[in-house]
Parts: sequence; structure tokens; C-alpha cells
Amino acid sequence: MPDATLEFERTLQLMVGDRAYQSAGEEGNATARRARLRELCKLLSRHITELDTTVRHRERLLAEIQYFDHCLKANDNPSREMLYVLLRLVGRLLGHDYYGGVRPHTPIYVQSEDQRFTTALSENDEGPELFAALKGNAMTLRRDIVRSLKEKGIDDFTIALVLNTSECQVKKLRRGL
Repeated sequence: MPDATLEFERTLQLMVGDRAYQSAGEEGNATARRARLRELCKLLSRHITELDTTVRHRERLLAEIQYFDHCLKANDNPSREMLYVLLRLVGRLLGHDYYGGVRPHTPIYVQSEDQRFTTALSENDEGPELFAALKGNAMTLRRDIVRSLKEKGIDDFTIALVLNTSECQVKKLRRGL
């Protein structure tokens, strides 16, 4: 059986990094635990508002995290109800909606240039050189493709499908032309 204090610290470290270092001891203190979990709710809310998704999907995700935060305000010991709320949130993040088992959203995870750089640094000692070389070539090629497709009259949604990216990314590439 996993140690709840370590799981608490690992969960915090996943989302807030070093600020959660040696926070395992706070798990046993209801007030400190609640404060930390509410901090995560605020962080998740900010992340959810940044998602490139439908208005309804974003509203449902925010409603789930806000309900979880509401439950935390009045409860020292998270209940099964709170576990169900978190599982529902995870389900919605994975694309489920409309309580009939429908999955009308497909999550797509992409990395920004900065995130790719961070990954390269974390995984490889030659990350900066490798990233600098690849970054210029890839971005130039993507911009050229977007320019060419736009000149042919193709809309942003279709370009996003062709490039396997979001419309938001296509618009950013167009602005960079």
C-alpha cells in the first residue's frame, strides 16, 4: 500500500515543482493539506482556461475543478465523493462528456518550443545545440507550408488537420509569416 504522505508530496511536486519539496509532513495536518490542495485547484483552473477546446468542454472542466475546490473548503478529510469528482475531471480531460459515455473530444498534447527545449535539456547533454538546429528548420518549414496552403485558399481548420496541430497554432504560424 503506497504511503499517503509520499503520494501527497509527489502529487504536489508534479504540479508545483520544488515549492513542494518536503511537503509530505503537511499531509497529516488538515489545514495545511486543504491549503495545498486548494492551491492545486487554482493552478488547474488556470491551466484549464488555457486549453484549446470548445467552450462547453472548458466550462465543464472548470465546473468540475470548482466543485472539488468547494468540497475542500468544508471538508478536512476528502471523501469518496471527492474521489469521484476527481475521476470525473480526469474523464473530461480525456475527452468524455454528456454522461452517456460519449467521447466527443480528443485530447492532443503538444509541446511549445520552450517545452521541447526543456525536454531536450533534461534528456540529453547536447540538448541546446540539437534544439537550435532543429528549431529553425522545423519552424521555417511549417511557416512555408502554412503560407502555401493559405495561398491556395485553404482555411485554418483544414490546415490544422493537415499539420496535426490546433487552429490556434496555425494562427500563430500565420502571424509569424
